[in-house]
Amino acid sequence: MTETAHTKNRISKIDQLPDDIKTQLNILLREGKMPQTEIREQINALIDEFDLPEDQKISRNGLSRYSQSFHKGMARYQQAQQLTQQWVRQFGETPQTDIARSLIEIGKSQIFDIQMKALEENEPLDPKTLSVLSLAIKRLQEAQSGSVKLEKEIRKQAMEEAASTAEKTAKTLGLTKEGATTIRNQILGLSS
Repeated sequence: MTETAHTKNRISKIDQLPDDIKTQLNILLREGKMPQTEIREQINALIDEFDLPEDQKISRNGLSRYSQSFHKGMARYQQAQQLTQQWVRQFGETPQTDIARSLIEIGKSQIFDIQMKALEENEPLDPKTLSVLSLAIKRLQEAQSGSVKLEKEIRKQAMEEAASTAEKTAKTLGLTKEGATTIRNQILGLSS
């Protein structure tokens, strides 16, 4: 096992901290009001208060690596929030089926990008990745057919409501029962 592989799979001291201490660390990093030296001092003081072993204290380099990872995660989270807000603004007034259809297309596009990147780099996808992508494609297709089915059901219900309203209105306007039924059937596309 190489040194890189060994350190890559090792759990950091910070990830091993109790949740209370790690939460405090995350709050201090998110606020960004203190330099890392002060944050490290406060966290190490908490480690002392919790009577944790001395080797649990965080180093300058450990905090620096964790901080970089934390801020990258926060940036991804903020991007996801912004994207969600854009979708809400864009699709806020559109039917749910349009939103579902758009999200399915985004998913398909992401899978296509992964496959194209592998082809461009002339590196075949490993079996695990292929399996995950295949499952994702299957689920997207199921979601798409479910979305189409839902859309048809919504249209059918809307047509039935419109037909019932038209039939009632026709009757109140003095049309015969047969005439009102004919109008209803015409709206529903049924032969009379």
